[in-house]
Amino acid sequence: MNSTHISSEELYFIQFLSSIILFIIIFITIIGNILVITAVITTPKLQIRPNFLILSLSITDLSVGVFVMPFTAYYDVLKLSDWTFGPVMCDVYYMFIINLTSTSYLHLIVIAIDRYLSVTKIQYSMNKSKSHVMAMIAFSWTFPPLITIWPILGWRDTRVYTDRIRKYVCYAAGNNVLVKYSIISVSLIGFCIIPTLYYRVYKKSIEFTKKCKNRKRVTFQKQKSMDKKDKLMRREFQVAKTLAVVTITNDSFKYDHMVSVSKFHIKSNSIRVNH
Repeated sequence: MNSTHISSEELYFIQFLSSIILFIIIFITIIGNILVITAVITTPKLQIRPNFLILSLSITDLSVGVFVMPFTAYYDVLKLSDWTFGPVMCDVYYMFIINLTSTSYLHLIVIAIDRYLSVTKIQYSMNKSKSHVMAMIAFSWTFPPLITIWPILGWRDTRVYTDRIRKYVCYAAGNNVLVKYSIISVSLIGFCIIPTLYYRVYKKSIEFTKKCKNRKRVTFQKQKSMDKKDKLMRREFQVAKTLAVVTITNDSFKYDHMVSVSKFHIKSNSIRVNH
């Protein structure tokens, strides 16, 4: 049986290179989302309905960059999966992963729904009320904790595994079927809904463009009214295109991450693994 041996120097180089890459990713995540949050909060012109969803999404992703990614980089790369933070932080670590990842993914789903309604329902795009957007944001933030509250209340199954490698291992045990399949369902539903909605938005934009080109002459008064609606629809289509690029770029990564997170079933522990 073939085996591959890595020297200490090669291992340190891989760790160093991986650390640099992860540091850059974490830095860009934190600074980028801070800039988005600052821009929306301090610029009145940016305080429109779609941007409130983007603001909330940026807060979620900023939380991931601050509370999850540094621990992941330290645990997986620098310490080579040797958990040194204790059992309490192990619990907190996985709770943050599941809640923040689910919240971020739900934001992508509601953003796609908002864009679809904006380009298909003229009344929706003309409605200045932000109540429905706030409801979407509230749902995105409250649904993940409702999934993970059961393990906090004591629905746990403690198991201890041993291996030949002498390390502290932060792992998740138990068989919380509700948590597992809820997370998988959210990721699968989003993975199907998001591309479908943006495809329909794309088709609607093509139809709108053809309609504008083929429109016959109308009276000046009616033309003025239609120009106002056309301007509104063009803006909605432009926003939808921009958000589609951002959403689909992150979609595959978050789908894979959520499916991998679902394997943990919530119960986390920190143990010493002996020979």
